[in-house]
Amino acid sequence: MQKHFKIFIMMVICVGLALNGRAQQISNYSDEFGADYEQAKDFLNKNAWIADSLRNYHVPATFAQAIIFPELVRFSVLRDQMETGGLKILYVSFGKDYADFSIGRFQMKPSFAEQLLTDIETHKLSKTFRSLLINKTLDEETQRRTVIKSLESLQKQVLYLAAFYQVCEQKFKSTKWASEDEKLRFYATAYNCGYRQTEKYIRQKQQQSYFSTSITGFGKKYNYASISAYYYQQSSNKETAQNVSLKPYSSN
Repeated sequence: MQKHFKIFIMMVICVGLALNGRAQQISNYSDEFGADYEQAKDFLNKNAWIADSLRNYHVPATFAQAIIFPELVRFSVLRDQMETGGLKILYVSFGKDYADFSIGRFQMKPSFAEQLLTDIETHKLSKTFRSLLINKTLDEETQRRTVIKSLESLQKQVLYLAAFYQVCEQKFKSTKWASEDEKLRFYATAYNCGYRQTEKYIRQKQQQSYFSTSITGFGKKYNYASISAYYYQQSSNKETAQNVSLKPYSSN
């Protein structure tokens, strides 16, 4: 009996390793996610104002959109409503230690917003992102209610994304990036696992496949940074092709 149990455990481990290895080897996330990938792309294409808003805050739009693209693939309006209903009340009443959950298209958590609001002031970005700031003289419940309201707004989530990018630019300004791809993978992982984590921790998470797109959180796990990098590469290639086609003809 004990021998059979050990064999069973070994089989489970092997299957898990095989699935994890397969997640790392995916070369075409468009095919992997199918309709969900296309819907995420369509959302950004139909909401061109998002890119315009990011540029207004001196944020490279395609780069920033790539950071949150895996969240767009995962997002479901119905699931968002189901998951956040009662949790909003808990958060407003008792704070992030009692309820910290993902909200909206970019799947931002109240704790993420709270950290950014603090770091916006720390890094002297208050003037740039003053529309996000909350009146500290208000009672705590009212402040938390304001955080929830802001996260329910796509316009405000775009501002939080811009603020995240600018805070990271200052926080990791001494880091030397070998390439734009390396920087994107790092920023994307920091967005998903916590930008206040140590650089060592973020780089470790960057190598792991822990991101799930299923409702339950079970099933196949993906490398968050790789999804971001794939979308960025595809978008950059498309932009390059469009720029080439727009160049005026010259016979010289």
